[in-house]
Amino acid sequence: MDKRPFDQLEPESTPTPVSETPSKRATPDPAATTVNGGSSKVPAHVLQKRREGRLRAMEKLQNRLDELGIKRVDQENALKFSSIPLVQAINQKNYYTDYLKKDDQIMMIREMRQRLLEARLAKKQAELERKQESQNMINKISTHGFDFDDNEDEDEDDDNGKMGSKIIVLHPGSANIRIGLSSDVDPLVIPNMVAHRRPAPKTSVDPLRREDENGDMSIVDEQFVNAKRTVTSNFKERMKFYKRRILPNSNEQCYNYNKRVQPETIPELDDVHKLDYFDKVRENYVTGADVLKIKDLENWQVRSPFLNGRFNDKDIAYKSEQDLLGDIKLILNDALKRFNIFNRKTLNTYNCVLVIPNLYDKVYCEKMVGFLFNLGFGQVAVFQEGLAATFGSGVSSACVVDIGATSTKVCCIEEGYIFPDSVVELSYGSNDITRALIKSLIGQQFPYRKINLNELRDWTLATQLKENIVTFNDANVAVQIFKFVNRRPGQLSEKYEFKSFDDVMVTPMGLFYPELFLEDGDAREESTILGKWSPNKKLTRGLMGSRVAKSATHKNETERKLISEMDTKDLMDQLVSSAGEETEAADGETDEKVTQTNDFRVNMTPLDKAIIESITYAASGDQQRLEKLYQNILIVGGGSKIEGLDTILVDRLHLNRVPLLASNKLAEITKQVQQWKEKEKELSEQHVQEINNTVASGGVTTIEIIANDENLDPSMLVWKGASVFARLKIVEEMWIGEKYWDIFGGRALSYTTLFNY
Repeated sequence: MDKRPFDQLEPESTPTPVSETPSKRATPDPAATTVNGGSSKVPAHVLQKRREGRLRAMEKLQNRLDELGIKRVDQENALKFSSIPLVQAINQKNYYTDYLKKDDQIMMIREMRQRLLEARLAKKQAELERKQESQNMINKISTHGFDFDDNEDEDEDDDNGKMGSKIIVLHPGSANIRIGLSSDVDPLVIPNMVAHRRPAPKTSVDPLRREDENGDMSIVDEQFVNAKRTVTSNFKERMKFYKRRILPNSNEQCYNYNKRVQPETIPELDDVHKLDYFDKVRENYVTGADVLKIKDLENWQVRSPFLNGRFNDKDIAYKSEQDLLGDIKLILNDALKRFNIFNRKTLNTYNCVLVIPNLYDKVYCEKMVGFLFNLGFGQVAVFQEGLAATFGSGVSSACVVDIGATSTKVCCIEEGYIFPDSVVELSYGSNDITRALIKSLIGQQFPYRKINLNELRDWTLATQLKENIVTFNDANVAVQIFKFVNRRPGQLSEKYEFKSFDDVMVTPMGLFYPELFLEDGDAREESTILGKWSPNKKLTRGLMGSRVAKSATHKNETERKLISEMDTKDLMDQLVSSAGEETEAADGETDEKVTQTNDFRVNMTPLDKAIIESITYAASGDQQRLEKLYQNILIVGGGSKIEGLDTILVDRLHLNRVPLLASNKLAEITKQVQQWKEKEKELSEQHVQEINNTVASGGVTTIEIIANDENLDPSMLVWKGASVFARLKIVEEMWIGEKYWDIFGGRALSYTTLFNY
């Protein structure tokens, strides 16, 4: 028995599992002291003996546990916690998405990675070539001295590396095709014409006219005469309101003067603007402005492949789809040669941005994209005209009014989004103004009595005359003398003078009185719609199989009233229902009116009422958006060059906006009516009176037209906006490769466009 004091005795150690490696706690502190202060050190053999004892105890305990079967082994038991099956949690963030679940998306990512890889390799190769050129230059300087001509080579390299120099922007129009590099300031404007060496079909005189026994001319179209009488009456009221004096015999003065005018012959040496005609045409076709240089134009057939932002497949001159696409290829090939692109291999290094209408035709879009790939472009992107106009003007939100040659388009845009319900396409344009002007001048005994709008040269003359004399400026409306020159191949040029009074303003007012552009059956040839093509074209069934010509009754496409023509009850019902439709569309539903645009429609709504309709439906109860759109009306297109158009448009909008639509409390009234409609089906007279009181207590929403720069041509604005867009980084996500197009076809547009295709 140990004789040491009790407090110095060590407790007996129980057999616990320990590690073979001695722990620090098991080793006593060599500086340990006893109670009396003396040092006590345990010998090493005692510690080793204790350690071995613990190991034997642990081994014995483990054997005992194995015999009893209560050994804990997690991996071997694998017992379930419960018999109820455990359901794995769903990742709701990615459960409803289709990201990377479709082959087309994987294909897009592969193509994007491939493009990035090719770009990196090209950049690396360019750096190596630049280093090699630098080394060669150093060697050249050290041996032969400095060559000053190398500066020109460096400038050329800088130009070749300019942003957008490999992107071509294409904007087809009814009158002109605008094409150019994205890095260019202005595009190349090519008239939408192709002439083929074949006899042209005989055409009648347009517009139809009759002569009396005294030789006085008059228009056959009685509908035009009646419509002009209505517009003239409104014109006189406007002049009276602005206190403009009108002489009572102004029209008679013009009539008698024009009847006596005889043309003046200009000697060949004095004709400064003489046109150089082709002595001999080598090819069997001529494109663009060169068509007017053909001497024997009667032996050539002139065709136009584009119309209203679509294929002109209703023209009877086209016998097949390939015939139409062949004309487009001829025009583009001649245009690309001006950019030093002569073969398919070179063209494959260029990308193309195609500008399409807001109300696009799916068949046109898909066939045009496929055609561009067949032509040789490497990649193609699609962009809408309305968005391009906002990019060109530098505004984010606007009501865009595009007055083209054969149609007028209206749409409302906010932060790069076109409101589907705001898109309107009107079936008249600047060509209709040209026809109305010539009709009106013929009634005033136009001195060039043989003018025929079915002949290309006469149509070009009429277009130039319209651009020079029409105006909306009241101060410029007076009895004036105008001059023009008629040039014909093989003949001396003839100079004409004529007087005109109100024709210069009455005819463009057809934008607000479209019945001026309509014609009755006696003045219209069979199977022909006049006032829409230049020159007049006969129509047939569409070659693409997507559009069937409807009856040209020249009626509005819908029978419902316009918003500006409704009473208070009907107007509020329409506004409340449109606000509900806007909410549903915001939840993800696609508006069919945007996609189903294959049918050819006739819409003769006045321009001012169409703008009110577009803005009202786009706002849908949002007062801030309504005011923003009314204060940012953007007018573009070749037909918008008429002087004073912005002033008269503001006047017409104020005149046709009912007080309810002009009120700055329209959104508040709409919400109040929605609450009333939840309780009652129809508005009572008391509700109508309360609405009128609210309108009277509020103010009026102002109307402003965005003024374009004087140096900026409004007809170029859409192309310039598309060229700006082509240089943005986002366009990288919109490119469609040829391989990708071959696999997915038209579906590729649904995955790459910024709009709902």
